[in-house]
Amino acid sequence: MCGVGGALGPRERIGGLLQKLEPALAHRGPDDAGCEIVDLAEPGTELGLVHRRLSLIALTAAGHQPMRDAATGNWISYNGEIYNYRGLRTRLQGLGHSFTSDSDTEVILKAYGEWGVDCLQRLRGMFAFALWDQRAQRLLLAVDRLGIKPLYYCRTDDGLLLFASEVRALLATECVPRRVDPSGLESYLAFGSVQAPHTIVQGVRCLRPGHYALVDGRGQLARRESYWTPPFVPAAAIGGHAPGQAADLREALAESVRLHLVGDVPVGLFLSGGIDSSSLVALASRDGPVQTFSVVFPEADFSEAPYSRLVAERYRTEHCEISLDQEACLDLLPDALSAMDQPTADGVNVYAISRAIRQAGFKVALSGQGGDELLTGYPTYRLALGYMRLLPLVRRIPISLRRLLADAWRSSRRGLVGHKMSDLLQASDDTALSAYLVLRSLFLDGARRELFELGAGSPLEGIPEEVAGELREWGAGLDPVNRISLYELRTYLANTLLRDSDIMGMAHGLEIRVPFLDHELVEAIAGVPGTAKYGTHKPKPLLLDAMGDLLPREVAHRPKAGFTFPWEHWLRGRLRPLVDECLGNEEQGERIGLNAQFCHELWTAFQQRRGGVSWARVWGLFCLYSWCARHRMLV
Repeated sequence: MCGVGGALGPRERIGGLLQKLEPALAHRGPDDAGCEIVDLAEPGTELGLVHRRLSLIALTAAGHQPMRDAATGNWISYNGEIYNYRGLRTRLQGLGHSFTSDSDTEVILKAYGEWGVDCLQRLRGMFAFALWDQRAQRLLLAVDRLGIKPLYYCRTDDGLLLFASEVRALLATECVPRRVDPSGLESYLAFGSVQAPHTIVQGVRCLRPGHYALVDGRGQLARRESYWTPPFVPAAAIGGHAPGQAADLREALAESVRLHLVGDVPVGLFLSGGIDSSSLVALASRDGPVQTFSVVFPEADFSEAPYSRLVAERYRTEHCEISLDQEACLDLLPDALSAMDQPTADGVNVYAISRAIRQAGFKVALSGQGGDELLTGYPTYRLALGYMRLLPLVRRIPISLRRLLADAWRSSRRGLVGHKMSDLLQASDDTALSAYLVLRSLFLDGARRELFELGAGSPLEGIPEEVAGELREWGAGLDPVNRISLYELRTYLANTLLRDSDIMGMAHGLEIRVPFLDHELVEAIAGVPGTAKYGTHKPKPLLLDAMGDLLPREVAHRPKAGFTFPWEHWLRGRLRPLVDECLGNEEQGERIGLNAQFCHELWTAFQQRRGGVSWARVWGLFCLYSWCARHRMLV
């Protein structure tokens, strides 16, 4: 797990840019650093590659990057883990390739030399890399299928192509204007994170999950394509609930856990006390006790300590509890905010547990992320499915009447931020996607108009239209449960949870691995009918059928509880002066294009418990203000 970056452009500029990129990525790879400059056929043009290494596989200097393939002259700077690299290595040796290291990096180089861009189909793992093809004189930028590892790029007005694992590294070059992207800002207000391919910075783009880009020797984007889409099977072709599905899931998850434990360093596990992380602990403990970590709170309503302790005791793990109260949160908050690569309303929890795991001497930890999205763990499923059942009735009501009903509902509630029922009623795009996005929203359409003068129109505006179009197309014909699962994978998981895990883990030089998101496991689950994955009688019925006998009864049959910090209490307690000072800064709000008076009004209403203002909304604004101030952003 590492940090990658580079620049393609005029020879006289590349060396200086690398000197800025490399230290900006240092926290991602404390074990080694490398810079290489490659002369291109294009006169006066060079490609510079930088790399920061966190050594987990092939710990010797033979794994140093950027790495060159002597047989082809190709170069790579790569971030990630290829879990099937040993099998690929054996196959490539059979095809005549020779190796000088036992690193997965060299396997990618040789695989590209053999299969070209099609090598992406053979990689099983998480990755983001830049690979220079010497013969074709082109640069391949690629990320894994689920978007576990990020890669950002931009082309400056004077013809430079820049790319890096983090947005902040691109800003550090001082070649990227510190301007807020209007679409990125509205996307953040809509969902509490910016939806790819947008970022919060104007001109900087995020390579979307399952995509690659080809760049020619002049830095021009020649092609950007998808090489994988979530293969959910249409309802008409999926068949019924087969008796062996639970056993198949258990076997597939066990294989994924085994693969994710690969490496030359010890591996710890996040343990929240929920079904997902507890299942990983049960499977990882087959070969002996493991080390587990949990965050616990003094506020009993938020602490999952009783459940995580039951799992730790059952599997005799070496268990570490990270106690976090208001004082401890205040202590770590400045560093957590500073670690954010883009503003996010989430992520501080991952920062806290990642810090503790790294301090315990671990470089790798397994997380249960992906289980809720694939196996129906969120309340969003219940709410969206309820609305989808009502859609035929809603569509029979003329849109003009729906808007009147929405206005009446909104008026009766007297809220500052609107109500989701109102937006659902008046949505002109009355589809399952629009309903899902409304239910997932941080600020609804009306509140976004108040906050940000360019925000107007339908509730779909917080998501790029190219993404919305794909989701509509891919979702057509799917059963309702699988359709929501598709939306969860491509929006909330990819753009909030995985991005936060990468950034907050790498802030401490910790690699976070996600066994539920092994693409072969995802493909297997995508072929299961929604009726087998969702039930009102118990959460995640398919996962419980597969793993329930390995879990303490109290854990297996507990109600779903989302892992969150007690922000509601803390924001009215010791955190209040900090947020007061931040949201009271009208100049800062206006500098990034927000209605600062309305932001402050929302904060006041939250303190007075009126207007329907939740803690998530004021916390989201606080994180946005803080990030933009730290990075000197302007509208």
